[in-house]
Amino acid sequence: MSELVFIQNERVLTTSLKVAEKFEKEHRNVVRDIRVLINQMEGMLKNEHTPFFEESTYTNEQNKQTYPMHLMDFNGFTLIRHWNDYQLLLKIFFAQIIVRRRRYDFF
Repeated sequence: MSELVFIQNERVLTTSLKVAEKFEKEHRNVVRDIRVLINQMEGMLKNEHTPFFEESTYTNEQNKQTYPMHLMDFNGFTLIRHWNDYQLLLKIFFAQIIVRRRRYDFF
């Protein structure tokens, strides 16, 4: 496997392809998760000068077709790497809220 990170325009980056390979995930699922994350964070990232993720493409060596890929900086990598953990924490948090509401008859 090639190096996980590289330097481009004085930024340390990686790609969704490298992340998928490193963590043994399907690349299409990594791209899907990045797109979901971008959509959910859209309002918070409006004024960001350096995006966590940048859309790009790559050419598959076997079939020579072009596919979507994302470049990401350290913050983007951290977000996508722990995305499943964040989703699980949110589910637990909301489940606790529901239990409290039922227990104390809120709303």
